[in-house]
Amino acid sequence: PLAAADLAGYEADIGQMSFAAHPACRLLMSDYPVMSIWLVQNAQDGQVLAKSILNQPEAILVTRPAMSLQMQVLSPDAAAFCRAVLWDCATAEDAVDRASEVNHTFDITQCFADLLLSGALRAISCTGEQHGR
Repeated sequence: PLAAADLAGYEADIGQMSFAAHPACRLLMSDYPVMSIWLVQNAQDGQVLAKSILNQPEAILVTRPAMSLQMQVLSPDAAAFCRAVLWDCATAEDAVDRASEVNHTFDITQCFADLLLSGALRAISCTGEQHGR
């Protein structure tokens, strides 16, 4: 996976860069609360189950850092950013614009850090290869 250290020295250029998704990364965008349902159905002993599940769309980032499955529900703006980066091979700047259309206070620093920490990114610059679909 791409690490923050791999971007050292490129800080001024990141907005114009595109990124390739790690092969183990997927972005699931559903019209239904699939992650919330999955969590309730797969609760472990001692976990508190939700009393109700909101019937709303959910976007889930699925990664496998260090061969350990990791799933996280994304906010709508983070989902727009991730979709642009992972599916559409948009530059980081274009992806921020898409996320900002959803939420004008989109936090690019936190979202990009989450992508790096989750192991979602593989390399700088997409070349039309398979992305996190």
